Amino acid sequence: MSGAEPGFTRVHPLSPFLRGGLVLVALAVTGGRQLAEGGGVGWPWWLVPVVFVASLASAGVSWWFTRYRVGADELRLDSGVLARRSRRVRLDRIQAIEVQQPFLARIFGMASLDIETAGGGSDSEVTLAYLSLRRATDLRRHLLVEAGREGGLDRAETQNDDDELLHRVTPGLLLASQLLRTGPVLAALSAMAAATVAGVGSAAGVPGVVARLTSPAAGAVLSLTVLVPALLAVVTAVGKGFVEGYGFAVRRSAGGLSVRAGMFGVGSAALPVQRIRGLVITEPIVWRWLGWVALDVTVAGVAVRPEQDRRLATTLVPVARRADARRLVAQVLPGLDLDALPVTGPPAESRWVDPLARRVLGMGVDEVHVLTRRGLLTRRTDIAPVAAVQSRGLRQGVLQRWLGLATVDWHLPSGPASPVAPHRRAEEAWQLMLGPGPPPPSR
Repeated sequence: MSGAEPGFTRVHPLSPFLRGGLVLVALAVTGGRQLAEGGGVGWPWWLVPVVFVASLASAGVSWWFTRYRVGADELRLDSGVLARRSRRVRLDRIQAIEVQQPFLARIFGMASLDIETAGGGSDSEVTLAYLSLRRATDLRRHLLVEAGREGGLDRAETQNDDDELLHRVTPGLLLASQLLRTGPVLAALSAMAAATVAGVGSAAGVPGVVARLTSPAAGAVLSLTVLVPALLAVVTAVGKGFVEGYGFAVRRSAGGLSVRAGMFGVGSAALPVQRIRGLVITEPIVWRWLGWVALDVTVAGVAVRPEQDRRLATTLVPVARRADARRLVAQVLPGLDLDALPVTGPPAESRWVDPLARRVLGMGVDEVHVLTRRGLLTRRTDIAPVAAVQSRGLRQGVLQRWLGLATVDWHLPSGPASPVAPHRRAEEAWQLMLGPGPPPPSR
């Protein structure tokens, strides 16, 4: 391209318009919110095109000075107008490459390329924005192949045959699952109960201020005051989960799994099977009656920034029927048989510490896996390969110590999975801590 050094390429010419469009969208959202609240927008109308043109010009200048080049052993990215910056990403340090499509980029067929390198932290993340979707896909494939040759990724991860669709979440099931989570259900029931109590008619024979506050009209207003904000909060939470999980699909390539989801902005994340260190099975109370579960995984060595990408990088499926979930579990923890692993509850003494939740507590350990179960309303089952456990911990509260009980924790890399077995007998807890061999003498 004219003006660029040999071998360098600029990102797509539409990039400045996409970046400027983000500013325009932000202004529209802010102004719309202020108008909805009954006030003015707070700035003259002519300020909107001025800000848009200024942001567009700034993005255009930034685009002109942003270039990248793919070499034999590194990716080089130069950027900056006054203060120049040159990033060099060694191909043998690449851990994951994802194609992302925010809302505006999706409309124009654009995408960004997010490159994750080993080491973690802000310096381990490089973004190329924006490229055409085809260019982003082709460049991702090329970098993965080169990284595999350099030793940055397992060779199996670099294969790019057509991905096999393992599971797709239907919009109806996703919406129903968000509505029937424990949080929204309890919030809606609590709000309706509070509104019902607040809306009770006037109390006969109660004089003065109390009678006026408990009149039918005041009760109706108070009911709406309690009910509407709570229902809005429920709708917001349900809507957010539905939009972010829309179109959720799990695919299998030659070297691992990948997930992709999003209604307005499509995001994707790789789930390298060989780096999965733990699994969480979540079952809200209503889901258990319907046979639904959610699956999350702990993946070692992959750092993520935005909240949605963090969820994608740890979500195997947001909701699935048990039969479908079992097939997905077999993909990430082959050889695990949930029915064959014996699970035992805590001893009877635990009723003095946790009389309600003790009925759902459970733990199972064999030579290959450790499994723990807890949660009264929302039940969660944490599973981890014994080989993935980094360390173990034992805790004893005052009452636990008096009852001869202890809690054992299995420590994994950072992620959703965190196996913990509360209120086990102290001898058993020490046995789990120290591994095979006779338990220490009780004191």
